[in-house]
Amino acid sequence: MRAAPLLAAVLILALAVAACGKRGPLLPPEDSQYPRTYPAPETMVPQPEEGEPES
Repeated sequence: MRAAPLLAAVLILALAVAACGKRGPLLPPEDSQYPRTYPAPETMVPQPEEGEPES
């Protein structure tokens, strides 16, 4: 009777560990835009330099 819960626990742990494996190459997709800078430079608003009046 004590073997059933132990067997179930071992089975669950074995399946959990087996699910952590690598399935394919660790290469980014061909059309990937990563890595990239955040925020995107084209979305940035230039800050006024010190001493310049704000417009």
